[in-house]
Amino acid sequence: MNLKEAEEFYRRYNGMEFHMFREEPELYKEFNALDISDEIRRKWDDELINGVLDSLWNDRTRVWSRHELLIEIMRRTKGRNHVERLLDEMEKMAELDKQSRILIIENMAGRSASLKGGCMLVFQ
Repeated sequence: MNLKEAEEFYRRYNGMEFHMFREEPELYKEFNALDISDEIRRKWDDELINGVLDSLWNDRTRVWSRHELLIEIMRRTKGRNHVERLLDEMEKMAELDKQSRILIIENMAGRSASLKGGCMLVFQ
C-alpha cells in the first residue's frame, strides 16, 4: 500500500479506524504499517469535513444523514476549526421538515448515553 492508496482507504471509512479494522483487517494492517503522520491525517480529516459540509444540502431529505456523518467525524477529530461553519449551516436547518429537525437534534444530543453528543463538541 502506498500513500495514495492509504488515503483512499482512509476516506472510504471516513477515517473511522474501528470500521477500517473490522471491514478490511488486512488492509488496515498495511495502512498502520505506513505510520502516517498526524499532520497528514489532520489534512485528510479537514478535507473529509469540508467535503461533507459542501455536500450537506445536495439532498434536502437527507441533510440529517450528512449532518450525522459530520458530527461523527468532528467528534472523532475534535473539529473545532469547523464549528463556526457547522453552526452557520445549522441556522438554515430551521427550514427543514419536522422529522428532519428531530433527527438533527438527535445527532447533536447523541443517540447513545455512552457517547458524547454533538452538543459537547460545540461547547467544549
